[in-house]
Amino acid sequence: MKTAHPILIIEDDLDDCELIVQALADIGIQNERKCFEDGEKALRYLQTTSEKTFLILSDLSMPLLNGLELKKQINKDEKLRTQSIPFVFLTTSNSKKDILEAYNLLAQGFFTKPNDYRSLITLLRSVTHYWDIAQHPS
Repeated sequence: MKTAHPILIIEDDLDDCELIVQALADIGIQNERKCFEDGEKALRYLQTTSEKTFLILSDLSMPLLNGLELKKQINKDEKLRTQSIPFVFLTTSNSKKDILEAYNLLAQGFFTKPNDYRSLITLLRSVTHYWDIAQHPS
């Protein structure tokens, strides 16, 4: 990848986080992967780090601060908003209401978690490749 900045995985299910980490490794993504079990911890990290972030992959339903609330907080934070970090939902939901709200919050993607590993690999390969070749303001 042209950028070596970390990928943040915000996922309260440890098994799902490990699966995403493994899938990224299996497709050759060498970026560091940082897992957070809730949006509150991820937001604190984003607000305090000087490190740039390549991509955020976030679940929707999580304790403390869910994915939608996390995206709202990022949008409200001038420093984080202007970093234009790609924010992609990767969740079990396929609710039209959730999808509409995510895009109203300016999410750059909303994907339902695949039921099999091969499909997860295909999805993550597409998402990471897209953001690797996309022009980015920061």
